[in-house]
Amino acid sequence: MTTDLLPSFFVPIVGLVVPFFATIYLFLYIER
Repeated sequence: MTTDLLPSFFVPIVGLVVPFFATIYLFLYIER
């Protein structure tokens, strides 16, 4: 695996995971 492949692999994952956790965090924060 080359270092050029890492950014193109992690960027979409981060772009999907961050909003997912942000939604869960906001949901739990509102529910309290």
